[in-house]
Amino acid sequence: MKFLRFMGNVTLAIIILLVIVLIALTVSGVALARVWENQGLDYGASEGHWMWIDGEPIHYLEWGAENDAPIVLIHDLDVAGSVTWLANGRDLSRRGHRVVAIDLRGLGRSARGGSPELYSVEGQALLVAQVLNQLRIRNATVVGHGWGGDIALRLAQEQPQFVSRLVLIAPYAGGEGDSHYMRLWRAACRWPYTGRAASWFMLSGGPIGRHVRRQAIIDRNLDVRVTLPEDYWSMAVRPTHIIGTIDSLVAIAAAWENQDLGQRPMVPRRDAPRISAPRISAPRISAPITMVVGEGMIHETVVTDEEPSPIEFAVMMLRPAPTEDVQGLANALGAELVVIPRAGRYPQLQQPAAFNRLLSDLARGGS
Repeated sequence: MKFLRFMGNVTLAIIILLVIVLIALTVSGVALARVWENQGLDYGASEGHWMWIDGEPIHYLEWGAENDAPIVLIHDLDVAGSVTWLANGRDLSRRGHRVVAIDLRGLGRSARGGSPELYSVEGQALLVAQVLNQLRIRNATVVGHGWGGDIALRLAQEQPQFVSRLVLIAPYAGGEGDSHYMRLWRAACRWPYTGRAASWFMLSGGPIGRHVRRQAIIDRNLDVRVTLPEDYWSMAVRPTHIIGTIDSLVAIAAAWENQDLGQRPMVPRRDAPRISAPRISAPRISAPITMVVGEGMIHETVVTDEEPSPIEFAVMMLRPAPTEDVQGLANALGAELVVIPRAGRYPQLQQPAAFNRLLSDLARGGS
């Protein structure tokens, strides 16, 4: 009996300690986020343009001549926004393409604020369509990375005049390629203050998010020296200082909980084989789809006797859920699967030459 009472007291003490730690992290995260966000949309901007969509500024980068074959780049759920395409835009323009990289609402240097509906996959796809309409771009090769792949799929379904080909880099596909790390963040966002703290710590200017992004790009398991554009990390962190970023991340989480690609009925591609997972459902898309993943996305299990550090463990959580079958996801989308050697979740940054060559060939009608 004494032993049970002792164990009960220990358990209670642990629970109280965890609650105290959670409260301390929440309070510090909310306070630090308020101090951290102190700049406007143009903070540290050295290139790019803004256009006004429904009275709000939307930022984009553009390279190449207006009459060149268009390529549209849609970034992942990353506050850095279009900065993640700096290793690709200039080189692709030299290969004869007009390249446009759009900052999605609430990310990069685009407008913050607005209702969660504007941050949904459908709302962001509409935003991309409005930008392309103003730029008079049609029949483009549309590239989406991660969450941006979901947006590209929605664009191709609802505004097919803008899309001649889809290229999806490690897509979430309505949650099937989602990671434990992102699910943990969304779970925290179900409560107002913990959501704000988690958004700052994990996705914005907090130490966890910055280290996880760095380690995911500079992946030691890939055995490759990653050469990033000059001053990349400082350019990537500047948008996290823009006022309203945390509000936007919380709105994205709310929209994500309410809507994903699998929520409403869609008609699968006629040539897509049947699979057992009912959540994956591809829309009716006439444009050819290519799914690009790094080799590390498939061979992600590393046998080691060493315990991973907290940061390495967080990077492991950032990888796709263990239940994901990469080829199965490509089959479900009716996509051709291309695997880039010695790359992981960010092949456009880890192997830019190989990725740019592949993308240029696809944009010119290759396969």
